[in-house]
Amino acid sequence: RGAILDQILGNTEQNPEDYVTTYYPRAIEASGATPLDLVAGSELRGIDIGLLKARKFSIAGRVEGLPAPSVQQQDNQGKGKGKQFGGPGGNGIVNLIPRSASNAQPGVAAILNGGGVAQIAADGTFEFKGVQPGAYYIMAQGGGGRGPQQQNTRLSARVSVDVSSSDVRNVNIRLTPPLEVT
Repeated sequence: RGAILDQILGNTEQNPEDYVTTYYPRAIEASGATPLDLVAGSELRGIDIGLLKARKFSIAGRVEGLPAPSVQQQDNQGKGKGKQFGGPGGNGIVNLIPRSASNAQPGVAAILNGGGVAQIAADGTFEFKGVQPGAYYIMAQGGGGRGPQQQNTRLSARVSVDVSSSDVRNVNIRLTPPLEVT
C-alpha cells in the first residue's frame, strides 16, 4: 500500500510495515543471506524468495562543527541555490550506510535499504525516514572554514547506529578535521 492509499483509508500508523530488501532465503540483512552458486549457461531451479515485511523507522540527530557559511553561500541559499546541503556551513552532507561487512557497494545498498542521503537543516539537524531495521553507519562530511588554510579541509565523522524496534533520536555527530599522517 502506498502513502496516498493509507491516507484515503485513514491509516495513520506512525511506523507501518512495508516490504523491505529481502535476501535469499528469507533475511533482511546481507549477513543472513545464503549464496547461490551459478555457473554460466546453467539453470538453478526451486529458488523462491518471499518478500518480507518489517516496520520502518526514522533516525534523527544533529551535526556539530560545520563552519559558518561564507557571504557567497548565504547569497546562494537566499536565491534557492545550495539548499540541498543547507546546514550551518551550507556545505555538509550526511549518508546512511549499512554496516554489513559483505557490502561491496555501500552507496547502492544504502538506497535499497532505506538509507541514502539526508539534508542538513539550517540548525544542523538531519533525519532519515523509512529506515528498515539493521546496523548502520551515519557518515557526515563538511567543508572547511573561511580562512585560506581551511578552505580545502574536509571535516568528517562516523557514528554507529542500530535500528531495531523504534525510531532513533538525538544522534549527535561532531565533525573533526582529518589526522595528518607523515
